[in-house]
Amino acid sequence: MPQSRKALPQASVHFTVKGFRISSSNTQATINVVTVASRPPQDHSQVRLPLVEYGFEGWPQRQQCIHDLDVVHKGKRFRVFFQRHQHLGWNSTLAVRGDLVIMRVGKKNVKNVVNFRSGDAKCARLIARRFAPRLAWFQGRPGRRLESVMQL
Repeated sequence: MPQSRKALPQASVHFTVKGFRISSSNTQATINVVTVASRPPQDHSQVRLPLVEYGFEGWPQRQQCIHDLDVVHKGKRFRVFFQRHQHLGWNSTLAVRGDLVIMRVGKKNVKNVVNFRSGDAKCARLIARRFAPRLAWFQGRPGRRLESVMQL
């Protein structure tokens, strides 16, 4: 039986996108988040999937219970990733459990995350402070829900 070999085009492209992490160890830093897309990063029509579980502290252990929502602050759109579990470390910076990873969302495609720009880290800190009381309420009891897009 003959075998034919044909090179397959690359099914996915990996690249990094800058985000901002506020961790339970009281550190705030810009981090690189590995992102997967089916097209090169210059093509904004395809959905980008950020692998934020690697951005949380505690990695390489598998990070569970990761949630996300979009936050609009002064016309800029950000995506906040957070965890919900009772055994997470206490984040004394924000008075919540676990870490927050904040990424900027693109204007051309609001489903895609893009690199942080200058001044976005300051916005991320402000968003985290304003979002923290709602996150504490959400983490308080099972069954509570947050809206998918928040205006802060």
